[in-house]
Amino acid sequence: MTERERAKPRNRLFYLDNLRIYLIILVILHHAALAYGYIEAWPVRDPAIDATSPIFLDIFNLINQTYFMSAFFLLAGYFTPRSLERKGFKRFIAILIQVGLLVSASIKMIYNGWELTKIKFFFWKIFRVIQIVQL
Repeated sequence: MTERERAKPRNRLFYLDNLRIYLIILVILHHAALAYGYIEAWPVRDPAIDATSPIFLDIFNLINQTYFMSAFFLLAGYFTPRSLERKGFKRFIAILIQVGLLVSASIKMIYNGWELTKIKFFFWKIFRVIQIVQL
């Protein structure tokens, strides 16, 4: 990509920005509703006092689960070719590997129950791999 192409102002797709904001708010509301509904899919439970609000919260969650994560994947797939073109193949793959390693490190921390000895060794390996990938 030449300097002239980089200097061009990019046309933002504001409706996709608005969709992304809507989906992020929906995810926050979805996870907040999990703590108060009857569906036991959240580690923190705070049961409601009445019997009807958990039913409505569960319906809200069931409707959300039908589309919100797939909408995120649709948005990611829409922007992937432009990102690949802008960054180049090598840098794009390096960033994907870094994100994948950080996500796997987060999952590893959660499933190990924050045992510091295992996590310290795991992070040392992860960051060594990230340093090698960036070279």
